[in-house]
Amino acid sequence: MYLSIHEEVLTLFDDLDTVAAEIADPKRRAWFIWATPFKYPSDMGIGYYRARFAEEVQKAKAEGWPDNRPESVKKRSA
Repeated sequence: MYLSIHEEVLTLFDDLDTVAAEIADPKRRAWFIWATPFKYPSDMGIGYYRARFAEEVQKAKAEGWPDNRPESVKKRSA
């Protein structure tokens, strides 16, 4: 039983390395964050959700929350 669990743990470590590599890749990270629209059972489109949460986003920005869009992150790190 120990050997089978050991093999599973090693496989999980390999999977973690793969995920870490994807997170480190800016293009892949941007795809996960921005290229996939949010899907809800009654999806009204991304424009609806942007309008719905615009006030909360503006409040967060006013409180100093960072803009985490890839193009903004590039500007801050440069």
